[in-house]
Amino acid sequence: MEPDRCVVEAVGGPAGGFITLTRVGVGPLLTPAGRFWMYQFVADDEWGNYQALVKVDELGQDLRPRFVRDESLLVRLDSGCATGQVFSDVTCECSEQLRLAMERIQRSGQGVVVHCRAQDGRGMGTAFKLGTLWMQSDWGLDTVGAAVALAGSQHIDRRTYGGMIAVLQYLGVRQSQPITVATNNPDKIAAFISNGFSEVKRQEIVIGATRHTGRHLRAKAEHLGHLGLGARS
Repeated sequence: MEPDRCVVEAVGGPAGGFITLTRVGVGPLLTPAGRFWMYQFVADDEWGNYQALVKVDELGQDLRPRFVRDESLLVRLDSGCATGQVFSDVTCECSEQLRLAMERIQRSGQGVVVHCRAQDGRGMGTAFKLGTLWMQSDWGLDTVGAAVALAGSQHIDRRTYGGMIAVLQYLGVRQSQPITVATNNPDKIAAFISNGFSEVKRQEIVIGATRHTGRHLRAKAEHLGHLGLGARS
């Protein structure tokens, strides 16, 4: 399969606003939630690599999905979480949010999860996040307090979403397409609006608090402005 390269203009990308995406792989996945197509991309932005999980009835000859244009497309912009999504750490709800998003997309009949592994720890990196987990465990800090203490700054979320929007545009998602974003994070809604999407709705993706996640969820709601009963993606 030959790589497929395109240049996409997106707010939140590199200086100049243009991102070069190269699709380097595509293939089917059979998951507990259902059958999807998975795409692998390399980008020339800060984050470097993206994956997309696509639910659609058919692909075109160019291997791009053929979405129904007048029906709302359910989308999740998913940041990496090695501790939760890979190693099943129970102090966050990232794995459960991803699974719930996939189940909803399967039921809706079409949709996309765009995943950026490099955005672990709100873009601060996995090593940084591990430090905050240690501080939460030993010092009794919540996720926000630990991040601020370790960073020495209130700026604890470095994520940008231009690359994820560029992936959606590569996949044929037009600005006129009705979009429903599965998130509790208002910044992700703002990313669509700033990139000219005209019909954007938010769908909460709330995972009930446990004795391990309650403090984590409260901190995100109170200090980071996340919506929906304290849960956020």
